[in-house]
Amino acid sequence: MVRAMGKATDADPRTPATSTPSPGAATARAEALPASPSGASASTGKPGKPVDLADRLNDPDFRARLEEGLRNMPPEKAAELVEMLESALRRRRVELIGYIAAAVVMLVGMVLSLYAYGVSDQRSFMAWIFLLPMGLAGLIMWLVGRWARDDRARRKTARPRPPGV
Repeated sequence: MVRAMGKATDADPRTPATSTPSPGAATARAEALPASPSGASASTGKPGKPVDLADRLNDPDFRARLEEGLRNMPPEKAAELVEMLESALRRRRVELIGYIAAAVVMLVGMVLSLYAYGVSDQRSFMAWIFLLPMGLAGLIMWLVGRWARDDRARRKTARPRPPGV
């Protein structure tokens, strides 16, 4: 008998018909994925839609288990977790600065391009001037991406590796 969705079928005669999953297996799976505040499973709030971590953090049971796990974490792992979080926040800050700089360059560049296009004589082709702000914004985004990637790589190589790893 082969179990399909918890029911036995006649496909495999080697498995006894009375075999059922152990009660501990279902409990372990249920504990591994805590329920969301709405009562849906942790992996899905609605069929096909994952639950946000922010929604799960509103659940007091989930928060209590998370805080308990963090309290019981070894100091080395806690320091590694803090370093990873700081690195992620640093990278996000660099990316945010890049987005803001690109937006400012794009806005100011388009205003200046529009002014230059308006005051130019109509005999010369000046539409190319609108490409400059977009090219500068793209260049800024590319440079910020390289900066974030290089910063991550530099910090990764500077991090001391634990012995035996």
